[in-house]
Amino acid sequence: GQWQRALWLLARIGHVRLHRDVITCTAAISACDRGEEWELALCILEDLYSDGLQANVVTFNSTISALGKGREWQLALAFFDALQRHAMQADIVTYNVTMSACGAGEQWQIALQLLAEAEAASHQTNLVSYNAAISACEKVGRWSYAVFLFSSLCKAMQPDVITYNAALSACGSTDHWQHVLQLFSNVQVGRAGVQTQDLVAYQVVSTALSRGCLGSVFLDPTSWGSCLFLQALGQASVISFANALSACGRAWRRDGHPKLL
Repeated sequence: GQWQRALWLLARIGHVRLHRDVITCTAAISACDRGEEWELALCILEDLYSDGLQANVVTFNSTISALGKGREWQLALAFFDALQRHAMQADIVTYNVTMSACGAGEQWQIALQLLAEAEAASHQTNLVSYNAAISACEKVGRWSYAVFLFSSLCKAMQPDVITYNAALSACGSTDHWQHVLQLFSNVQVGRAGVQTQDLVAYQVVSTALSRGCLGSVFLDPTSWGSCLFLQALGQASVISFANALSACGRAWRRDGHPKLL
């Protein structure tokens, strides 16, 4: 892989007596990040300081990102704090990778706190920032926070497929299928700039609708009818197709099944 090659080149620098600097070490840490080798990233950072070099913000960002992919959220937070103790100014990338690390560790409250801190510090929060926060909420089923963040994002910028999938999953996993329908309708009418061919979204929507038919609204034609509308677009997977059949069956509307075939 590319990260092994980057480490080999870093080692060769020492063998041929070339001077390693913070740029080469940071590049190696970034390669470890892409290869999800967080322990090696820490070793390189340690070597960097052993050589008398000083890490910069990019070095810390790459290290935190590597830790996040390794689900080492506590270490990621420790490095986030260490960056500021070293009199360096955290940038929006620092906040984004730390939020992602917290999300991977199911620490959604810390992720939201970091988002608030970034905005309070006048950092230019972006789509990556909100996606990280929404995904953190989605992983622990905090659908109401995910929907709130989604609404806040839409007031300032255009959501992407990652935003929609995270919000859809958050609502779908807790059977709040009405919110799923509302979110998906934004895609359907073309307001989101997201391709409806995204199969993840289709599966989440159809699963949520199927679950919705099991509750107090199982006779509500909106639920099974929306499933039929979804499948009529002809872009769903086998999984979402099966879920739609299940939704229709649970609503006792067998006459709807032929429309799917």
